[in-house]
Amino acid sequence: MKIGFFYIACLGIFIASCNSINFTDLDRDNPCDLKGDNPQITGSPIPNFSYQANGFKVDFINNSTNADNFEWNFGIAGETVSNVNPTYYYPAFNGVSNYTVSLSASNLCESVTITRSIILNCPNAPQAYFTYSLNGLSVSFQNFSVNAQNVNWNFGDGTQSTDFSPTHDYATYGTFNVELRVSNDDCGEVFITLPLVIANCDPLPLPQFNVTTADDLTIVTSNLSQNALYYSWNFGDGYTSIEANPVHTYTKSGTYTIVLSASNLCAAQVTSQQVTICISVLLDSRNGNSYKIVKMGNQCWMAENLNFGTQKNSLIYGGIGPITEFCAGDLHPDLPVDNNQTEKYCLENEALNCNLNGGLYTWNEAMNVGQTPGSAKGICPEGWHVPSDEEWKILESNLGIDPNTLNQEGYRGSNQALILADQNGFNAEFCGYRNYDGDFNFANSIVVFWTSTESSDPCKSWIRYIASNSGGIYRSTDVGDKNYGYCVRCIND
Repeated sequence: MKIGFFYIACLGIFIASCNSINFTDLDRDNPCDLKGDNPQITGSPIPNFSYQANGFKVDFINNSTNADNFEWNFGIAGETVSNVNPTYYYPAFNGVSNYTVSLSASNLCESVTITRSIILNCPNAPQAYFTYSLNGLSVSFQNFSVNAQNVNWNFGDGTQSTDFSPTHDYATYGTFNVELRVSNDDCGEVFITLPLVIANCDPLPLPQFNVTTADDLTIVTSNLSQNALYYSWNFGDGYTSIEANPVHTYTKSGTYTIVLSASNLCAAQVTSQQVTICISVLLDSRNGNSYKIVKMGNQCWMAENLNFGTQKNSLIYGGIGPITEFCAGDLHPDLPVDNNQTEKYCLENEALNCNLNGGLYTWNEAMNVGQTPGSAKGICPEGWHVPSDEEWKILESNLGIDPNTLNQEGYRGSNQALILADQNGFNAEFCGYRNYDGDFNFANSIVVFWTSTESSDPCKSWIRYIASNSGGIYRSTDVGDKNYGYCVRCIND
C-alpha cells in the first residue's frame, strides 16, 4: 500500500508539471518520464520576453525558461523567426504605432505561448528615397530623404559614401543594387535598395529645344533632342511633363526656367533656358483700373503710368526755401503725410489728367513709406513693384545703350528715349511733373520716373528722365528730390 500511495503521489506531481505526456506507457528512456532513471524535463516551458526600441528597430530579449525552441510573431503578417534574441525592423511610420508580439516557447513535452502589445513612438521618422542620372559610367545620385541626420550609400560595387547626394564613377558596365540607409537619433535607421543598370551604348543623348508663345501665357515647345528615348520637362512653376513636345499654360507673368532632361539606356542629359511670360493686360483689383503690359527683353513692364490713390490738390508756394528743408515729406504745407492713405497729384489739379497720364507722386508716397517700410513693391499692384535703378539699367541695355555708360549720370544713348516714347509699346507719356514749390512744369514735353533706389543723400532718389527733344535717357539724383511729383511705372516681380 505504501508503494501504491507513493506512485500515485508522484504521478500527481508529474501531471501538474508536464501535462502533455502520455502516461499509458511510461518508458525509462522518455525524457518526460519522471519515473525514469534520467528525467530531462523538470517542468512546463515558461515564455517571457522584454524589448528595447530605437525608433522602429526593436531588440527582443528572451527571458524564457524550460524551453529549447522558440517562434516569434512580430505582429506583421507572415513575419516569424525562430531566433532566441531577434532584432526586428518595423515598417517606417510617423507618430505612435502598436504591435501585438507573440512568443511560443517549447520543449519536448509541450509548447506555451504568450502575447504582449508593444508601443513604438517615432515622431520624426527618417524616410529614404533617391533618384539618379547617368552620364556614361558616372552616376549622380539625388537624395530626397527626409529627417535624415546620417546617410550611408552602398553602390553595389564594394564602395560606399556618406555624402548626402554623391556622384560615383563605376569601373564597368553592369547591374548594381544601390542601397541608401538613413537614420536619426530619434527613430533609428531605414533603408531602400534600387537596381541600377549601366548599359554600354553610344551615343549619349543631346537635349535641345525651342520655345514659342501661343498667347500671353501659353508656350509651345519644339523638342530638337537627339539620341533620346525619354523626356522629362520642368516648367519652373511646379508643373512637369513627359511628353516629347508639350504645350504649357502659365498662370501669371514672370520669368521661368524651363528644364528638359533627355535620356536613353545609357544616360540622361539636361539643358535649360529661361522664358519670360507677360500678360497683355493687368487688372488692378484695388480700383478696377487696367494697364497694358509690354515685354522688354526678359522684363514685363506696365505700358501706362500708374493711376492709384486719392487726389490731393497742389498749392503753389513761392520762396519756401531750400528743397532739402522739406525732404522729410511732411513739412511742406501740402505734401502728403503718413496717414496710411496713398495720395497723388494730377497735372494742373485736373482729375482727367490722372486718368489720361497717371498720377504724380512724391517718392515717399510712391514707395508707400510708413505702410510697407523697406519694400520695393511701393504702391504697385500685387505681384508688381517699383523698378530699381538696376532694373532700369537692364531695360536700357536691352535697348542698346553702351554697357560702359550705364552707370554714368546724365544722358546716355542716342535714340533710346525715342524708342521708349513711341516705337516699342512702352509708351513713355510726356506728362510733366510737379515741382517742389507746388507748380506743374513741362507738360507734354518730359516725363520723369521714380526708381526704388535711394541715393547716398537721404533726400534724393535715382530717377529716369525722358525729354521729347533728346534721344538719350537721363539718369540722375540731381533732380531726384523726394518731394517732387513724378510718375510711376511698375515692373513684374
